[in-house]
Amino acid sequence: MFQSANLVLKHCSISESMTDQTASSAVGSWSNYKQTTRWRVNLRDVIGHDAYDKHEKFCLRLNSLSYNNSGNFSVAGKDESLYARVSGLNWLNSSYDVKTKSNTGGYPATILYMPKNTARTLYYTSNVSNAFFSKTQNDVTIQIELLRTVDDLPPELAATLPHFMYSFQIIPIE
Repeated sequence: MFQSANLVLKHCSISESMTDQTASSAVGSWSNYKQTTRWRVNLRDVIGHDAYDKHEKFCLRLNSLSYNNSGNFSVAGKDESLYARVSGLNWLNSSYDVKTKSNTGGYPATILYMPKNTARTLYYTSNVSNAFFSKTQNDVTIQIELLRTVDDLPPELAATLPHFMYSFQIIPIE
């Protein structure tokens, strides 16, 4: 029988503040205006005890990402084109970097474009990306960093980024 689990990671689960540069709670934390966010997740609870015990490998699929871009966050144009690098799981050949010729430990999940002064809700959908991981422990800290596409560095931000919602599906691999 095909089983999958949904994992939704939201900034508002950590804090409802829209302006704090840093925040921390039992759920996770963010720093540098939400450029780096960490969520504490129990994979056994998310996937389900039976499926977690039966399988060693899983596919993490980013199904959608949404946020309301109603501010002027970036300092320069190079800070408007970002990608989300996901880390904290034991990736299986999903994080190869051709520049360094090695697996980086971070998986580039999706590219975001956050233009200045644009008031709209952005929604990326329909199997944005897939990555494969093997289980190592029940409790993990999933980290999502927003980095500039031009140089892999954190963007210079003028204000706190909006709350994001990442919707993942976790699928066991036979």
